[in-house]
Amino acid sequence: MNGTVLVLDAIATSRIMLKVQLSAAYYQVIQSEDMAGLVPLVRRSQPDLILCAMTLPDGGALAARAVLGNAPDTARIPIIALAPQNDRAARLMALRAGLDDVLNHPVDDALLQARIRSLIRSRAPTEDLRDGPDAMGLSEPAAAF
Repeated sequence: MNGTVLVLDAIATSRIMLKVQLSAAYYQVIQSEDMAGLVPLVRRSQPDLILCAMTLPDGGALAARAVLGNAPDTARIPIIALAPQNDRAARLMALRAGLDDVLNHPVDDALLQARIRSLIRSRAPTEDLRDGPDAMGLSEPAAAF
């Protein structure tokens, strides 16, 4: 598995298309149609990245960043917003709010996979350090000379 991706989108066909694209690239995909129960879902599934529609009936990508940014265990999860159109002002606002990227919907498959791969890889060293020295093999006793 390449990692776990949470897809938040109110439109079922969009969620299905994204799941097919990501499953073909060997990502585990978790889906949700709204923001209800987002924090417990994220804590339970521990996604490596979140793909979120810019607007949802009860929030959207900006609200997801705000909610997840309040907890230290969820604040560093990368979020890619999926915008319905190329709106420069909305893109800048989203990036200033802390989103990691904004892609226009429908998303080019190669671009989407490249951004996901890049964001997951950039997060991996930080997560390894957070696990502590035992996880990196640095807890062995010193060798005698």
